Amino acid sequence: MELLSLLAGAAVKVACILLASWIFWPQLWLGAWRSLRVLRNAVYRHRYLSRKPLFSVLDRLLERASATPHKVFLTFEDDRWTYEEFVRDVARTAHALQEFGGVRPGDTVALLMENEPAFLFVLFACTSLACPATLMNTNLRGRMLLHCLTTSKAQFLVTGSGPLLVAVEEISVEMNELQIRPLTMGEATPGSAVPSLASTFREAPCNLPAASVRAHITAKDAFIYIYTSGTTGLPKAVKVSHTRAWCGNFTYSMSGVRAEDVVYIFLPLYHSSAIIAAFIGSLDIGARLVLRKKFSASHFWGDCRRHGVTVFQYVGEICRYLLSQPKNELDRVHSVRMAVGNGMRADVWARFLERHGDVRFCELYGATEGNVGFVNVDGKLGACGRDLPFLRLLIKYSLVKYDHEKDGPVRDDKGFCIPLPRGQPGLLVAPISKHMPFDGYLGNAEFTQRKVLHNVFMHGDRYFNSGDIMRIDKEGFIYFIDRVGDTFRWKGENVSTMEVADTLGDLDFIKEVTVYGVTIPNNEGRAGMAAVILEEGHSLDGPELYRHVVAHLPTYARPYFIRLQEALELTNTYKQIKTHLLQEGFNPALIRAPLFYLDSAACSYTPLTRQIYEGIVSGKAKL
Repeated sequence: MELLSLLAGAAVKVACILLASWIFWPQLWLGAWRSLRVLRNAVYRHRYLSRKPLFSVLDRLLERASATPHKVFLTFEDDRWTYEEFVRDVARTAHALQEFGGVRPGDTVALLMENEPAFLFVLFACTSLACPATLMNTNLRGRMLLHCLTTSKAQFLVTGSGPLLVAVEEISVEMNELQIRPLTMGEATPGSAVPSLASTFREAPCNLPAASVRAHITAKDAFIYIYTSGTTGLPKAVKVSHTRAWCGNFTYSMSGVRAEDVVYIFLPLYHSSAIIAAFIGSLDIGARLVLRKKFSASHFWGDCRRHGVTVFQYVGEICRYLLSQPKNELDRVHSVRMAVGNGMRADVWARFLERHGDVRFCELYGATEGNVGFVNVDGKLGACGRDLPFLRLLIKYSLVKYDHEKDGPVRDDKGFCIPLPRGQPGLLVAPISKHMPFDGYLGNAEFTQRKVLHNVFMHGDRYFNSGDIMRIDKEGFIYFIDRVGDTFRWKGENVSTMEVADTLGDLDFIKEVTVYGVTIPNNEGRAGMAAVILEEGHSLDGPELYRHVVAHLPTYARPYFIRLQEALELTNTYKQIKTHLLQEGFNPALIRAPLFYLDSAACSYTPLTRQIYEGIVSGKAKL
């Protein structure tokens, strides 16, 4: 009895301790639970990747086709493919590539194709032939296309039809000199320099090449190569290994995507958000896919209602474009329950929920080439993840002090980086290790080395330099602040272009905005400038804009110049390009668009004339 009494007392004490910890340290329990989920996912992936031979994404597709052959896997326009039918067309494509195209195991095959099922057939056909595929941006033409083909070291280029076929024909002579053979999945065109695989595809057998063809592939080998967006400089090819390809499973399983979901993909398949997160994530979970050739704001909700879409993948300004559509009574008539992606501004997030109802946003952070990423599964407005106890043991990273003037992390007396506490924005770095690798850029050793920091916290260590400024608040929520190249310094302070853009975006007459810094002679740093698109039917309200920035932004962060635009230059994945804006500065002689400046005397933004510009650059007019 005495022993039972002691055990009962101990049990009560343990229960009290657990209850107290739940009440006073809920983050501890949440961190433990999230860590278990991450561990479970890691074990799941390791089970596949450690198999001999390798269990690839293709094998996952074959497993799905064996278990549920007649389940609809893909919808494109008015056509549907079950798993069985999808694998059949992958097999036909593989035979066409091998028998007619001359593709052999180990060759690199470049894909220049729009969003269409054939893109996916070619991708998986390449995997079945042990060939890495290089995914090309469909906007590439001429020299830029040749540059990417050269750096990818591709022996073949597979394209579609229409303008893309024309683009390939235009460089066929140069491709012949580089010994790159062009092929098209489209129908044969008389006199074309690009042979067609179409007839061979239709007659090809429905069985995949023997598994022995790809038996030598390892988890570290390249599955695909993806080019960076190229917002600055030439695009760079990033190796995506079979290990990294499985990260799509991590993203979607942590976000809560389920097998019964219908996932809408309208982002370009050559982009990692579409092919890794959305496509591979959905394939692994067993969700049905709806593929669209390209994004259309006017058709978006109609597509969602027509196909019963429950999840969509977004990036950049997608949701802002959706909000720019006219309001109607069907705004909340849909089955969308979740959106997964990155680049969502807090103001757009809030407006989207208000207009379209209870859609759960899972904001992500990550880069195709990076070795660290986050998922905001809490739905915290504006956050892209959460720093919790125990998770740091599994996903290692640090925020370090950054010097924007010297364009590098600050070092202490011993030469090491300075870690920052919660609340302070800093450069995100992550240790490079076996479990958190950084594979670098294909054929660009110099830029690869630029992304590696040495001796960060101890001699001999190596860290991936994300190039991103992040902040962690007191609750552990992680926020993206800015790209290192976008943040600028003015009046001795760092200015976050994203925070300024969010503030300006709160005004009802501003539709879109991008913020950057411009140089002024005889002034240190760069003064803020914003390129703005106005809402239809609105004009720039100078006094209201002045009152707004004075009320919500510190002196150093207020944009001194405003430039009205009809459109903003974007990448094909809806990321803003500021190169031309930076080059033109605020010179009225170079810019035809209306310009305004912060006129403190008039308490307004007033037109920037040539005379006022000359006064500013000469130093006669003070800012």
